Amino acid sequence: MLAAVAITTGLQLMLLYVAPIAEFFGTGPLEGGELMLCIGFSLLLFLFLQLEKLWRLRRRTANAHA
Repeated sequence: MLAAVAITTGLQLMLLYVAPIAEFFGTGPLEGGELMLCIGFSLLLFLFLQLEKLWRLRRRTANAHA
């Protein structure tokens, strides 16, 4: 799973930052603000998913003791 994430991330970065690939697909590098926006939303989603897992675990534990 970790390898799949690493490979996908590498391919996406190549799509943006390797000139021949970026030209072929008509993409360009992200500016600093755009990159920080992407990272911020990614972290926000990650935090939400972790909190959801914690909530489900606590709910399951509470139901087991009831």
